[in-house]
Amino acid sequence: MKTGPENQNAEMEITRGLTRRGAHAAGVLFSAARRKLRSPVILPERQVQTGARWFGRAAQTSPRAAGAPQPAAPSGFHRRGSAGYALLTVMIFSSIGLLALGTAMQWTNQSAMLNERATESRAALLAAEATTEKVVAAMSADFQRGGETLVHANTPAYTALLPTAAEDPYWQNFQFADGRGNNGATYVQRISTRVYKPLESRFTGLNGFISEYVIASHARSTDGRYNPANAVEQRLQLASIPVFQFAVFFNGLMEFTWAAPFTVRGRVHGNNHIYTGSSQPLTFVGDVTSVGVQTTRSWGGYDISAFTGSLTYSGKRATNAAAVSLPIGTNNTDAAVREIILKPPAGEPISSAMGHERFYNKAELLILVSNTTITASVKQPYDGARVCDEFVTTAGGRAASWV
Repeated sequence: MKTGPENQNAEMEITRGLTRRGAHAAGVLFSAARRKLRSPVILPERQVQTGARWFGRAAQTSPRAAGAPQPAAPSGFHRRGSAGYALLTVMIFSSIGLLALGTAMQWTNQSAMLNERATESRAALLAAEATTEKVVAAMSADFQRGGETLVHANTPAYTALLPTAAEDPYWQNFQFADGRGNNGATYVQRISTRVYKPLESRFTGLNGFISEYVIASHARSTDGRYNPANAVEQRLQLASIPVFQFAVFFNGLMEFTWAAPFTVRGRVHGNNHIYTGSSQPLTFVGDVTSVGVQTTRSWGGYDISAFTGSLTYSGKRATNAAAVSLPIGTNNTDAAVREIILKPPAGEPISSAMGHERFYNKAELLILVSNTTITASVKQPYDGARVCDEFVTTAGGRAASWV
């Protein structure tokens, strides 16, 4: 095939386009060449190689006849655009990830700080509670030894009771105060004195002479990051309960074994276990409380299989109840507790712990009965002086004289 001047100009124009402009321009020139030429154009091998150096494989295009479909744009430009979009996408998702990571780390740090503060606050709360419990223990011991009178007398000493490093080195990490501007002190105050009124807590339904105290302590940790303060306040009732409010009160083991038909119409309390079991019905109308267990078991030579009688509790039952101890100045043994209903021995002070609890000293009317005589008198409570004598003696069951 011959190549005329017109074709040569087209070849040169195509070569310049491939050399100076991009693949898109080359495609335009190819199209222009096809519009001008009436016969196929064969590009010299040198020019194709020149295009290959500029445009890679896209320049190595085989000759096409006029009217053939236009070749696609070189793929090198598509790869560059895709790489740019991929980099942008990676940067966006990396930023989102870093933001989420930073938020998570901040939340974790704040949670750790709040937990640490809560732990220190809890430790201060327990330290304040330990202080009040130490005071309660001392007041309880004094109440058992000498009643509310001794407790009130020792109130100034209670204000100085604090957990110390001598008891445990842990307590040196706390500072204590009474909440009223006094460091190293505990607040203890009596707010009512021997008021006769219904009792609270487990002794609901009973009355007693109640003295109420308030005990408060503020504590702050000193070895933490935040060192928050916390406080505990307790209200304590010291109650003297007339023991004869109970229908049955027993200091030792109480047992209702092999009894006749029996109905107890009042409060029952035992400072030990309570055993029940009989061939006859046994009914408790009021509440029954005991320090120990309440159970039916073989006892007193009788087997449990013989206890066929019904057992009825109309009121509440409670085991593991608080012991009702008498402030008699000694251990609450059975023999010691029995002394409160006996006549005091000669020379025993009425103001002593035992003398204060003896019903002989509390009474206003005394009736002394012996085998041969009955003597009655009226006196002031806690006063040995008699106001007057009514019945002096009797003989043979008849009054011998009046005064």
